Amino acid sequence: MKQLSLDHNHAVDSHTFSLYPQQRQPTGPVLQQAQEMLTTGSNPTLVTNFLHNQQHYVKPRDMYNLKYQLKFKGTPMEELQNVLDKPGITFDITKDANNVLQCVSFCSEQQKLLASKYGGVVLLDGTYRINKLRMPLYTLAVVDADGHGQPVAHALLAREDSEHIGLFLNKAKGWFANIAESIFIVDKDHAEIRAISQVFPDAAIHLCRFHVCKAFTEEMKQQKVSNDREL
Repeated sequence: MKQLSLDHNHAVDSHTFSLYPQQRQPTGPVLQQAQEMLTTGSNPTLVTNFLHNQQHYVKPRDMYNLKYQLKFKGTPMEELQNVLDKPGITFDITKDANNVLQCVSFCSEQQKLLASKYGGVVLLDGTYRINKLRMPLYTLAVVDADGHGQPVAHALLAREDSEHIGLFLNKAKGWFANIAESIFIVDKDHAEIRAISQVFPDAAIHLCRFHVCKAFTEEMKQQKVSNDREL
């Protein structure tokens, strides 16, 4: 060492100090709020922006790291049991006469409140290839006052037929008092339509505009329509 300088070669202030990795991590209620947002599926980048508005200058990688830490590490059944054991979760597990799992349906108290407030129109849809058990996930959702879709109940089913979808809808019927009077939106899945008609015979069923337009566009592409005469 030939020379020693005790002067900083960078800015030294409270804001710079707050950006250090050890200092910028959220704690207390802010950390709990970030964890709740991430565990319910919020985008880590959007959570970062939210915290910036709260004067907590985390970086996107901090939220991605936190999301990874919150990810449950275990078998699919252990992960499912971990969800069902959380406070405020209402669930039902349906098995057949041979003790084979047919339906696992669940919702939270907050979701029940959303359903009671915005349940005039209910969307039903299934998602596939999301778990190692190959059980399709069906979701009931509503649209809140801000125009955002909000899931209000979920179910893992053994099969995607009207009988198993009906098991889910019957549980939802018991959880949500006014759902029988709702308008249902589906993507023309015949099993979903049959199940809704069986469980809620007086319900109005409409097709999702997005899926109708998508199907129409795809059909027109297959027909290779080039002018009005061919159409």
